[in-house]
Amino acid sequence: MRMSHNLIWFFTIARHPTPGETFLVVEVADASLSYDQQSKIPVYAVAGIKEVWIVDLIRNRIHTYRDPVPANRTYATVSSFDRLMWVSPREFPDIRIRLGELL
Repeated sequence: MRMSHNLIWFFTIARHPTPGETFLVVEVADASLSYDQQSKIPVYAVAGIKEVWIVDLIRNRIHTYRDPVPANRTYATVSSFDRLMWVSPREFPDIRIRLGELL
C-alpha cells in the first residue's frame, strides 16, 4: 500500500527514503484524523518510522507519535500539543514549532 504523505523529513536525493532515513512524517488532517490515527499510524509503527506528527486542523492540535513498537502496531510515546505549546522533532531539538504560528 502506498500512502500519500503531507510532509516527510529526510536526507537523501537519489531514491525514496527508508524508514531509518526518515526523521519525521507529518500528516495534516481535517476530516481525515480518524483515518490517519487508525490506519496510517499502525503502518508507520510497523515500518519503524521514528516519529510521526498529525496536525489536527479541526481541534488546532499537533499529535506526536514517537518510539515505534512494531510488534504492537503502535507507538510507546504519544503526546498532544495545543496551538500555544512548542513542539520539537526529536532528531532536531533546536527546531521549535508552535501550531499557532503556522495557522
